[in-house]
Amino acid sequence: MRRRSFTVCETGCAYDGIPAAVAGAASGDTITVAPGNYAFTTTMTIDKPLTLLGPNSGVSPVSGTRGAEAVIDGTGVTTMDGHAFHIASGTTDVTIDGFAFKGSGIVASAVTEDITIQHNAFTEVAHDSLAAIQTYEGLTSATGWDILDNLIDPGVRGSNSGIILSTVRDVTISGNHISNTGHTGVQLNTVSGAVVRGNAISNTGKQGISLSDVSGEIRISDNTFTEADADEANRGAIRIVGTSTANVDIEGNALRGSYTAIHVGATFSGSGAVTAHENTLEDNVVAVRNASNVSVDAARNWWGSAAPDFAALVVGDVTTAPFYTNDARRAAGGRCRCAGRADPGRRTGRPRCDRGVRHPARRSEQRSRRPRPVGATRGRASVAVRRRQLRRRLRLLRAGVPRDLPRGRRQRAALRRHLRARTRHAPVGVHRTDDTGPPGDGDHRAGSGRARRAWRPR
Repeated sequence: MRRRSFTVCETGCAYDGIPAAVAGAASGDTITVAPGNYAFTTTMTIDKPLTLLGPNSGVSPVSGTRGAEAVIDGTGVTTMDGHAFHIASGTTDVTIDGFAFKGSGIVASAVTEDITIQHNAFTEVAHDSLAAIQTYEGLTSATGWDILDNLIDPGVRGSNSGIILSTVRDVTISGNHISNTGHTGVQLNTVSGAVVRGNAISNTGKQGISLSDVSGEIRISDNTFTEADADEANRGAIRIVGTSTANVDIEGNALRGSYTAIHVGATFSGSGAVTAHENTLEDNVVAVRNASNVSVDAARNWWGSAAPDFAALVVGDVTTAPFYTNDARRAAGGRCRCAGRADPGRRTGRPRCDRGVRHPARRSEQRSRRPRPVGATRGRASVAVRRRQLRRRLRLLRAGVPRDLPRGRRQRAALRRHLRARTRHAPVGVHRTDDTGPPGDGDHRAGSGRARRAWRPR
């Protein structure tokens, strides 16, 4: 079936409302919404593969320059916890891009797959139980959710959250700015496989990211957390609780100004593991709190000081050595300070820590390596190789080969053919009297003399 495209605007278009356009569209169609204010009093259901594009589709609400918005005003919606858009059970391939949601958000129920929500702004989310983007608990086999480059700022702090996903597999949450939520920035419940990368989360009431009963590979990397938890011992900018079979990898994040930066709760159990490497942990009351019986590997982090007070910063079974003594060195992948042992967690070619001494980078690491000639080795052998190369160049110059002839295997083969052709057509009886070049230009005599041998290219 041919895919169609519809345009929605306040007046003068085929559709003057988004619900009517969604109802009239077929699977795979695209609905483009012009700037304007679109008020909702009840939740609109999307039950087919569709692409909904606002006037700012593809434009970041944080770093981009946006034009006039298509405002989805859901302040009067009372159904579905105040959400204006509802993705129905069994729906796949839905994209929502470039809208401005006011007082409402997007919710999904039951089995959904390949959902993309990007470049939207969510503001004035006042409902206590509302998250800007949410899936209801109890879903089965929801797969492939991508939440990218959205701005979520409820403005009114109650019990609202930014993103809540439950029972979803293969989740990517990247590039979002979430702030001023009353409860949580990102909450993942019974999620299997997730990447949370490059988000900025600040001023959240309870926790920045909460993981509960997760499985698979969970990677939290390159995020910024600022004042992302309340003054409570069982919260944290990153909080992990429940039975887990996941490997939770916390790497490259900046966690500042929270009461607890990383919190592993007492209920955390199972075969899962928690590692926290290459993070900046500063200006927190507690940097890592582990209330569980599972050891947490928190080596190779910057703790806000060259001599951290681990008695105050760490609670529970946490490995802290080796650690960085300078945040700039951590960011540049430099060497860290070891506590009596070599770095056991080095995985990707980072410099090794050795025997409790902070070594400066080797000179060979500080300067760029200059490429050596092909075949060159260290010591006396390299001198001999260089001499052979110089003699070869001299022979080529005397043979009339251009100096700027590019080097390489094919070029050398072409050069040999060129020199063979020159020798093949040389006058009979011309012999070499000087072992530095081919016949020609008065350097060689025909017949007798000090002729040593017939010249052939080497």
